Amino acid sequence: MIEYKGRYIVNMRTYKIHDTCNTKKGCKLNKMQQSNAVFYNKLCEAKNYPNEITPKTETCKYCF
Repeated sequence: MIEYKGRYIVNMRTYKIHDTCNTKKGCKLNKMQQSNAVFYNKLCEAKNYPNEITPKTETCKYCF
């Protein structure tokens, strides 16, 4: 089980952003390993992962 350290979690393997306050059935957040998670409190920061010049993230269709 992943320990939440921020509202938004980016999966470093899939580049999906998950909203911990809005998880729905079908979201695979429960299967993510802690070592693959990057935590953010602001959505704009999560969307810029890994950096502002080459962001690679997209939002999870179940959480958003």
